[in-house]
Amino acid sequence: MKLPRKAGHRFLVSGSRLYLQPFGVYKYKIFFCAVLTLSAFVVAAAKLVNHDWQQVLIIVGCLSAVYAVFDVLFRINLTYIFDGERQGVYRKFPGLFTQKLMSFDEACVLPETEYGSLRYTLSREKNKYGKSFPLSDFFSDSRKGNKRQAQFEEEILAIIITFVEDKSPYIHP
Repeated sequence: MKLPRKAGHRFLVSGSRLYLQPFGVYKYKIFFCAVLTLSAFVVAAAKLVNHDWQQVLIIVGCLSAVYAVFDVLFRINLTYIFDGERQGVYRKFPGLFTQKLMSFDEACVLPETEYGSLRYTLSREKNKYGKSFPLSDFFSDSRKGNKRQAQFEEEILAIIITFVEDKSPYIHP
């Protein structure tokens, strides 16, 4: 399912379900890894460096390719589904599986900082600082980052919190 962009993330309210894909920034990382992989293999195949460096380049190319494939499978299309009918939050890896994370009465949205950057996570009410699930990319402490954060809080986070607190199907006008 292709979700429309809203506040830098893919977000959709459809009937009694809310869909969120938080990792849009990984497309750039995947592109960088693909360029790195291609460059490493081209330089190694052209034999522009000695044998030892060819092996190093092949290892770097393989590692960046594995990283890119992992991001494609498990991050870029990861979708959180807030289901109003079943009163639960699900994590869907397209083509692989869907996992129930928690029910609405257990859900808690927390701000989390890492290396000075803020992101919002979904956690269980009883274990707030245990395992959490990221709802947003990191927001940097710059003018652009603050603008993206404010836009996310107004356009996405407010709808998610209202949806979960009401515990009823949300009808988007």
